[in-house]
Amino acid sequence: MLLAIDPSMCAAGAALFTLDSSYSLVYAVRVTQRDDGSDVVERCRTIAAKLVDAVREGYAMHSGLHITRIATERPQIYQRTGGKSKADPNDQLYMCMMLGSVATLLRGALVCSYKPSDWKGQTPKPVVCARARGFLSPSEQAIFDAAQPPGVSYYDAGEAIAVGLHHTGRYKNARPYKGCT
Repeated sequence: MLLAIDPSMCAAGAALFTLDSSYSLVYAVRVTQRDDGSDVVERCRTIAAKLVDAVREGYAMHSGLHITRIATERPQIYQRTGGKSKADPNDQLYMCMMLGSVATLLRGALVCSYKPSDWKGQTPKPVVCARARGFLSPSEQAIFDAAQPPGVSYYDAGEAIAVGLHHTGRYKNARPYKGCT
């Protein structure tokens, strides 16, 4: 199985896809970790463990299947005019620690990472999620909607699904599933 991840220190998204010819979405989840004042490395490890535990629960129904690949958006630091970045660059380092923790917990899985510019460019998260949903079959859309309900202001699970679709070739240069809105 393929595990696609939208990494974060506070709220991360994950999506599971089969690795057969259909690359079907079978599960998606969003996990959260509040800043409890603990050491940042410990928080990275905790959210990684929560994500892996949630994913293991999700694919328990698919007995005999194991995660052999991980696809993730690669944290990237952007510089703005004047040499100041949009956000704290350390946040990107923490996301890398979180991803390293996931990879360690899922030892043996091949990891592939994608720079945002390689798969979505500057497209806003709500648009990425709407497009991703459009590339899904009706049964996959139900999984999407359960993890990423319409009208919410977070996009973690939707972005994880989009990363998985990109990795499997279903996002870029694809047409939305017939009958999608």
